[in-house]
Amino acid sequence: MNEITMKTTKGNTTINLRYVSAYTVNKVKGSMLSSDRFLIDLHMNSGTIFSAEVSEADYLIFKNKWSEKQ
Repeated sequence: MNEITMKTTKGNTTINLRYVSAYTVNKVKGSMLSSDRFLIDLHMNSGTIFSAEVSEADYLIFKNKWSEKQ
């Protein structure tokens, strides 16, 4: 399946990875009490950019699905 649901700045968004042309990721270090987070910008073929902040586990799921797309 080429779809993934992520929490974006607008809410929970289901994105069809077939229409994502690129992504940018930045790791945000957590504090002693919180884990690291990942900021992902998803660049759509249409020119729209979705921004998401996800956990490391969710980032790895996204990365695996992106690799399957190739």
